[in-house]
Amino acid sequence: MINLKPAIEAGYTGRGVEVGIVDTGESVGSISFPELYGRKEHGYNENYKNYTAYMRKEAPEDGDGKDIEASFDDEAVIETEAKPTDIRHVKEIGHIDVVSHIIGGRSVDGRPAGGIAPDATLHIMNTHDGTKNEIMSAAIRNAWVKLGERGVRIVNNSFGTTSRTGTADHFQIANSEEQYRQALLAYSGGDKTDEGIRLMQQSDYGNLSYHIRNKNMLFIFSASNDAQAQPNTLTLLPFYEKDAQKGIITVAGVDRSGEKFNGSNHCGITAMWCLSAPYEASVRFTRTNPIQIAGTSFSAPIVTGTAALLLQKYPWMSNDNLRTTLLTTAQDIGAVGVDSKFGWGLLDAGKAMNGPASFPFGDFTADTKGTSDIAYSFRNDISGTGGLIKKGGSQLQLHGNNTYTGKTIIEGGSLVLYGNNKSDMRVETKGALIYNGAASGGSLNSDGIVYLADTDRSGANETVHIKGDLQLGGEGTLYTRLGKLLKVDGTAMTGGKLYMSARGKGAGYLNRTGQRVPFLSAAKIGRDYSFFTNIETDGGLLASLDSVEKTAGSEGDTLSYYVRRGNAARTASAAAHSAPAGLKHAVEQGGSNLENLMVELDASESSATPETVETAAADRTDMPGIRPYGATFRAAAAVQHANAADGVRIFNSLAATVYADSTAAHADMQGRRLKAVSDGLDHNATGLRVIAQTQQDGGTWEQGGVEGKMRGSTQTVGIAAKTGENTTAAATLGMGHSTWSENSANAKTDSISLFAGIRHDAGDIGYLKGLFSYGRYKNSISRSTGADEHAEGSVNGTLMQLGALGGVNVPFAATGDLTVEGGLRYDLLKQDAFAEKGSALGWSGNSLTEGTLVGLAGLKLSQPLSDKAVLFATAGVERDLNGRDYTVTGGFTGATAATGKTGARNMPHTRLVAGLGADVEFGNGWNGLARYSYAGSKQYGNHSGRVGVGYRF
Repeated sequence: MINLKPAIEAGYTGRGVEVGIVDTGESVGSISFPELYGRKEHGYNENYKNYTAYMRKEAPEDGDGKDIEASFDDEAVIETEAKPTDIRHVKEIGHIDVVSHIIGGRSVDGRPAGGIAPDATLHIMNTHDGTKNEIMSAAIRNAWVKLGERGVRIVNNSFGTTSRTGTADHFQIANSEEQYRQALLAYSGGDKTDEGIRLMQQSDYGNLSYHIRNKNMLFIFSASNDAQAQPNTLTLLPFYEKDAQKGIITVAGVDRSGEKFNGSNHCGITAMWCLSAPYEASVRFTRTNPIQIAGTSFSAPIVTGTAALLLQKYPWMSNDNLRTTLLTTAQDIGAVGVDSKFGWGLLDAGKAMNGPASFPFGDFTADTKGTSDIAYSFRNDISGTGGLIKKGGSQLQLHGNNTYTGKTIIEGGSLVLYGNNKSDMRVETKGALIYNGAASGGSLNSDGIVYLADTDRSGANETVHIKGDLQLGGEGTLYTRLGKLLKVDGTAMTGGKLYMSARGKGAGYLNRTGQRVPFLSAAKIGRDYSFFTNIETDGGLLASLDSVEKTAGSEGDTLSYYVRRGNAARTASAAAHSAPAGLKHAVEQGGSNLENLMVELDASESSATPETVETAAADRTDMPGIRPYGATFRAAAAVQHANAADGVRIFNSLAATVYADSTAAHADMQGRRLKAVSDGLDHNATGLRVIAQTQQDGGTWEQGGVEGKMRGSTQTVGIAAKTGENTTAAATLGMGHSTWSENSANAKTDSISLFAGIRHDAGDIGYLKGLFSYGRYKNSISRSTGADEHAEGSVNGTLMQLGALGGVNVPFAATGDLTVEGGLRYDLLKQDAFAEKGSALGWSGNSLTEGTLVGLAGLKLSQPLSDKAVLFATAGVERDLNGRDYTVTGGFTGATAATGKTGARNMPHTRLVAGLGADVEFGNGWNGLARYSYAGSKQYGNHSGRVGVGYRF
């Protein structure tokens, strides 16, 4: 009914907020019930055993009888120590307990808490007189004093009197104005001494007035249950002291249908500071039956609990801010607008958590305090005749379309506009106004910062609209960027500092000849652009700003910047000087690729027809002097206007080195598998053997601060057999999966390969080997490209390897052998053409054929440990006799003619190899093997582990 769910789902519980509850009841609330345990309770009645006796003294008698002076002594404050399991039997649940539970009851044993702000700190002030079952005026006033001293900001008051009940020491409506006058006489007359304040606080009105004005407290009162046209007389203070409205809210009761509770008083003359809330409460304490109870006493705490949630979200809010937000966000019920029955309407807690919906009471001062890294948001549309005064160092964001007509003044921190704002604005020297996206506002006078920010990531140009005049003072700064247009309906008076950035997507594509880009237009520019006392520019990666020009046209005056693009190849070459050594080549190659593309785009733009422009992209964006259209223009423009500090990263991404690098890593891994087959031919076992092996690889390439990593796994099955007295042959089938990662690119390679080998022994002369492998692979790539784009692609290929080796066995020690082996291997890689998806700066590669001749030389030492176990150690070298070049020619997917090629890391031509291993015969034809091998150089290292089993028939 009160739309509380959004506040709960957002996680607001009242944590950190202190709430005062001035009330009465027979029980001792926070001590008795686990739902309220751990809260602070201050009592008045000396008869309660749970309380330390409080001082009681009688004031001098007068014509109205005795008045009891209540004292809440700090020494008598009881901090309850009850725990949830400390449950005491309570015969009667008091009024104070139900009110406290509604505001901040906690969940116990999984039962619904029922409390709106269960984590708020409750200061429960029991003002029961102990004899007459009445709440005492003096006790109330002293409770307010104590709460004020403790810094409590929100106070619930579910009590009061009306003209129908004139007993106790409360005043009557008939004499309320006189009491107000007498209460403030001494204080307003200049007696600001402690005695003057004490005299003032001796009356209800005076006490309220003092705490509203000086302690920033918000008092929430129930309207009372006398079915009267006027509410509780304690709520009438603002009728006599208008400024007291900021600290008092009257709460009337409504039933579930939204109709006024028959017993509830109306808002009456307090309508402007009154709203309505449900009067029916259902509360359940531990070991009690649910309590069904009704009355405005239980309407007020609903508003109080909501105020606590609001203060948790906006801890800087004053009493004026809180009551404005609670009242103006209420759901209008009854007669349209504020009425004497329902006031502002039914409490809407969810809407209140989005800030005020109107400024009807004058200016709304938002002193958000804090620092610039803290931000608060108002998301309601705000109307009203008041204005907004922004103070404090933190940020306040306005997300609604606001129609309030008062002025907006920014004295400190920043105010961000996400929507339209009708108000005229003033920015002081320590303030900042941020127009986010295509926001608009009234006239603007600024000696602070005016910042035109971006929101549209698609690159669409956004216009900030000032529906009035613009005055930029000499102390202020206008921050904007190329592609943003500040449109002024009236006269623009320029001054102060201009900071123009060429960074950002919306500036559009820049060609070599340059163009004029407007940044401010007005019906009239009252001063020459040179009146900016200081002009600073922040060029993009390939965008340079030359000069400001002023032009006059039929629709007004315009200030523009003349801008042109730089040469990508030269810019990349300069960036490569500061790049890590391992990136220099790729950075230069990426710059060359981009320059080729932009030459094509320049020509395409100059010859474009309306038809080709229209079909280039459905989401085309236009700007005077520039025609950014199509995904390719947008992607290239984003690079042009990117941060120059990101140049190395961007140019490197445009080289797409991951294709060449991951292919080289795969070729190296297939070579390791072929070597495993070659080693298996050295067995002298007779008969047919069946082989099953698994091999794991981990490789790292590192050069000049740049790193690439490979991980791989291959499972193989095969056979080996003696095919003659001196000849052994083997064949295996392997399935492999590997990954390669570098910078912001990743590759996954899946392959299936056939491996075969034959060895012929020629006696003392030695032996000869022939090796062969053929595999197909699929390389799947995912990478970042350009300024802020992502591309994915896959490429298929084959790799064939042919090897010829010769070796000789030399006796070693008594039982071992030393084998010297050498030969050649030829790698032939063929790769299909491919095209990446997802980015106009993705790569479209041509087919590739590359052959590499590899020289092989090595030593192998074998040493039997027994007739069933042999140890092995190997060492050798591999060298590519011609360059292994897996770079891919082609062009960007968004180009039609421009060509280039991918980059490639400087993979080592010479690799050292070494290994250790053992073969073991298990018996009954079974055998096993284990191998560790290493291949690498100064920049590259591959570690491989292999285990397998075999069976000899």
